[in-house]
Amino acid sequence: MLKVITSDLKICTPLGERFRNAGVEFELLYLSAPEKQLKDCLAAELGGSADLFVIGESFFVKETVADVLDRQLVYDKKAQIDLIRVPEKEKKLKPPAEFEMEKLLLFPEDFSTFSPRYGYECASMGKYVGGDIILAPDNFDEALYTLDNYVMPYLATKQKFSTVSVYKIFGPEKNEIIHSLSEFKRLTTVRFFVETDFACDTKLTVCFSHSVAKNVKEKITEAVYAKFRENIYADEDCELEDVAVKLLELAGATLGIAESLTGGMVASKIVNVPNASKAFLEGIVSYSNEAKAARLGVSGISLSNYGAVSSEVAYEMAVGVLNTAKTDFALATTGIAGPTGSSIDKPVGLVYVSLGNNHGIHVFKYVFDGDRNQVRVKTTKNALFQLIKLLKNKRG
Repeated sequence: MLKVITSDLKICTPLGERFRNAGVEFELLYLSAPEKQLKDCLAAELGGSADLFVIGESFFVKETVADVLDRQLVYDKKAQIDLIRVPEKEKKLKPPAEFEMEKLLLFPEDFSTFSPRYGYECASMGKYVGGDIILAPDNFDEALYTLDNYVMPYLATKQKFSTVSVYKIFGPEKNEIIHSLSEFKRLTTVRFFVETDFACDTKLTVCFSHSVAKNVKEKITEAVYAKFRENIYADEDCELEDVAVKLLELAGATLGIAESLTGGMVASKIVNVPNASKAFLEGIVSYSNEAKAARLGVSGISLSNYGAVSSEVAYEMAVGVLNTAKTDFALATTGIAGPTGSSIDKPVGLVYVSLGNNHGIHVFKYVFDGDRNQVRVKTTKNALFQLIKLLKNKRG
């Protein structure tokens, strides 16, 4: 039994639909005045044996849970790293004041944290004598993200299902992935949980029942992998930049980056990874035509004849990185993030990503939809994915 404690009526409907579709037995405990009711409610429920999913104002909930469990609030370094990893413009809330941010990094002792997607608050999970407690912020999008990405897969493991595999997939849209998995719908021994962001970066969790035969499990796992072979970049829950840096380190190779429309976003992602300095040597933001010419040696003829947003200039930007940074691999981005700067031949969202080494450079052309930040994030993620594919191909 899962008991959901919340004061937000808006979230009750989507929660109920998800639980019913997954066959999860649950009970909703609505608190009209959580500041007065939460402590007594928790004290009563902690005497039972149900798992608790508490949604509410982050620090107040954590403080109350710690009080009822007689635990300290402790600083969580992982939560701080996870918050840094979420781009500011991807967050749907205004950044809190510094003293409020400090509170957001405090969690009840022995609780583990989950990476956020839309805000500045991490969800967390801990145990009590009778079961588990999951705490989610009252940010509607973040609460649903926590539910889909962490709670539902976890509940599957408790309902005689065990998580066997996690795949990170890049490229296909969520409905494409779900459609590809539809042939397994009739099976009661396997469940799939698909979480996809706007850039088509997906976490696919595959859960099997404990009773499923080993050979059946292996066949389904092989079939799933075969469906997404070209798009799987990791078989664990990690980010594109984690895999890119790991592959560079394994190859003993170095990377240099030149960015225009992404304005340092690709380099920032790489630097988020611990020990990235072993592989990442240099990043240049050559935003203007003058910078492209002076810092990277892009020819004036190319800039004049083809424009800064062109395959020719993207190619020369990568060549410039190889010549100046002396790295093993070079990556460059140029494009139109919008909302201005477009033309009939070059619409908003037109992007070129160049990638390669002294043996050859390939230029990828994209036309992305979305607002300015979404175009930049999509460019960054696609660039990292192409880098991963190149490095994997080099390894054979």
